[in-house]
Amino acid sequence: QVEEFRKRNAQSAALLGQIREEKDAKGSRKKADVKAGTNLTKVKKENTKVEKKTAKNDARRMRSVPIGRLIKMVLDVLFKKQTAMTVQEISDAIQYDVHGDAELKEALKSNPKVSYDDIAESLCYQAKYNARDKDELYYNVILKSVDGVSCDELKDVYHGIDKDIQELKKEGKCFVLTNTQTKLSYVYPSDKHTPSMKVDEALKELWLQIDVPEDPEDLDMALQRIGQKPSPRPPAYRRPQKTKGEKKRKAPSWNNRQVTNAHLKGTEIFAPLT
Repeated sequence: QVEEFRKRNAQSAALLGQIREEKDAKGSRKKADVKAGTNLTKVKKENTKVEKKTAKNDARRMRSVPIGRLIKMVLDVLFKKQTAMTVQEISDAIQYDVHGDAELKEALKSNPKVSYDDIAESLCYQAKYNARDKDELYYNVILKSVDGVSCDELKDVYHGIDKDIQELKKEGKCFVLTNTQTKLSYVYPSDKHTPSMKVDEALKELWLQIDVPEDPEDLDMALQRIGQKPSPRPPAYRRPQKTKGEKKRKAPSWNNRQVTNAHLKGTEIFAPLT
């Protein structure tokens, strides 16, 4: 019985030791978790402080930006998005509080490039012409612009419009002309695809009866006789005449040059240029 008691006592002591070790391990893990949580909270607080400070610095920096620059930034964001954006989305995109700037909001509302929805407080880019692809560009814009439409007014209708204009040009549906003075390009519908206009037969006969002089000077005189002023023509190019004191330039001479191949001197290779 004594031996059996000792064995049970030893087993109980071992069990108690195991329980103490498990408790100590759990306590250590708990302390470590608490410490890690405390460190994580500190890191989050520090990051929040840095973000607030950065946002504050950005806001302070943006306040010094001219309003024209802010409007350009908003237009660039709207054109890139090509869909309606809320004021908050625009503020996040340009890192500036648009909602808190009353002057900027009024400027955007009155801007012809912006469509402003007061109910939804959203903005959308609005080009001069309404087209979303090549077909709409051709039927809704080019065909209706018989007098031509400026390429500068088309470039912001949608992305990739320059490529569509070139494709329409290759297909023969339009042609592009550039003004030599202003350097501006215009798109015109092709005559083959433009609805034909009916001309009165009497007007045709009157046009054919008029004899138009072929010589430009005769045409100018005919216009002056009926009281019309001829349009100025660019003067013909004339080579400038030489003055009396100007000397004729002599042809270069080969006689005074150093000759390395002396055996070729006197042949036609070194003959004077005429």
